[in-house]
Amino acid sequence: MEGEVQSTAVGFKAQLMLIFYSLALSATVFIIVVLPGSSLLENIARLNSSNIYVAASSWDIPAFISLPCFLALIYALLLRLTQKATEIRIQRCVKVATIFALAAIVFRIPYGFAISHYMEAKGYSSCVSYTSPALMSPAVWVRYPTYCIENTGSVRRSLLEWIDSSVEAGKSISPEDLKRKAEQLLEEYDRKERETFPGVYR
Repeated sequence: MEGEVQSTAVGFKAQLMLIFYSLALSATVFIIVVLPGSSLLENIARLNSSNIYVAASSWDIPAFISLPCFLALIYALLLRLTQKATEIRIQRCVKVATIFALAAIVFRIPYGFAISHYMEAKGYSSCVSYTSPALMSPAVWVRYPTYCIENTGSVRRSLLEWIDSSVEAGKSISPEDLKRKAEQLLEEYDRKERETFPGVYR
């Protein structure tokens, strides 16, 4: 026996809250599997094909390590919802969740250093201009330093999308081609900014 099942009935409002939290955690699991998973596969393919750039995240593998944490919490909520929760079962769920959450956080630090050393060993250089300042955003690495065009942060997404579409079309991109495209995108961005905020540019 794993302790006595909690006999306290769950009210309708509490049931809705348990269902809501279960769905929210399930959505988190889905997002972790789909977004970091697909991004990881894409960038492995870029690296294997010696692409112009690779967006290497220090959070993808730690995110996968954290999955049992969310699954354990979902299981605990379902136990409570179906009135099959016992103190021992809940404690086990909390223990599993805590262990994997801590493991993900602890693994993140050496994993980040390992990625940096690996990318440098592959001959790639970090490009701050292409890397989003947002928390947990992947760091962008370029095959040669000349592919990192400075002061392109405002158009980084459009520039990387152009690189992807050009590579998919089988086009060869030189640093000069990339610089010209960056200048074109910056001019277009500046024009739109002036049209949107005319008072600022008087």
